[in-house]
Amino acid sequence: MSTKFKIPKGSQLSDFGKCWEYYHFLIEFTPVIYKYCNTIENVSLYVPKLSDNKFELNKKVNSDKRVGYVKGTMEHIFQEIFDLRITIIPIDPDKISEIECAIIPFPKDKFKWSSNNKSIYLLFQKYLYNKFNIYSTLKYLDKKTSISIKAVKNILIIKRGIQKGCVGSGTERRQLPDKFFNDAIAYFNEKKKGNIFKIVVLDNMDFKEQIRLFYDAHIIIGIHGAGLSNILFSKPNSIVFEVGKREHWWPPCYKNLCEKMDLIYNKSPSNSFNDLIPELNPIINL
Repeated sequence: MSTKFKIPKGSQLSDFGKCWEYYHFLIEFTPVIYKYCNTIENVSLYVPKLSDNKFELNKKVNSDKRVGYVKGTMEHIFQEIFDLRITIIPIDPDKISEIECAIIPFPKDKFKWSSNNKSIYLLFQKYLYNKFNIYSTLKYLDKKTSISIKAVKNILIIKRGIQKGCVGSGTERRQLPDKFFNDAIAYFNEKKKGNIFKIVVLDNMDFKEQIRLFYDAHIIIGIHGAGLSNILFSKPNSIVFEVGKREHWWPPCYKNLCEKMDLIYNKSPSNSFNDLIPELNPIINL
């Protein structure tokens, strides 16, 4: 027999967020579900089934009017995180009040970016570190390297791709030019001095490997997009650069998350890597 929980009618994720979008899934939805369900073996989670499938893990219809959102899924990551212990059951929102079970609360306000308590993030973070043996993996790497791990700066640069199975994504809307990455390669090759830099496409990368990459990174550089959500797994005092031109308002989702997780946030509204160099030089030359 399963334990029942429900998300009440009117619950929101920030802006018009959906669970099949990575930021909303990883930062706003899943840590809360873990807080309430982490010790329970079999859970039935009732969620309000709305026209936009807000609390479902798969986008089944193209009801979203924003350009580029055609299809998306977080089902595979959700099941990996919870080992198939939680079943999400969408029902008519007007009938959800009739189900007698515990409530998992979500805000009614649509604009509470990265608003979970720090303790919720840390609990979820610790669970995934232990589940995927992140600590032990890094200790092993530390023993094998000939350079002191404290003397090496790991620099992670995120390049956007397209999730497998999706025919549209944020990549069409937000993307850095190839010159940005070519200039980054030239800069870090010149400044290497034992530092390690990687340019990575996170789309379709194993979830566990993404956690390892961000845990091990001291500096993270990326355009505003889903991949930056993984800073949830970065160590305190890691440095985050959110870069790229944006015609409209930048949602403060990653700025707020950095503040919650004791990360150092920097914003550069430019598509040129060279505009980052004055800020990078003092860090890289330490």
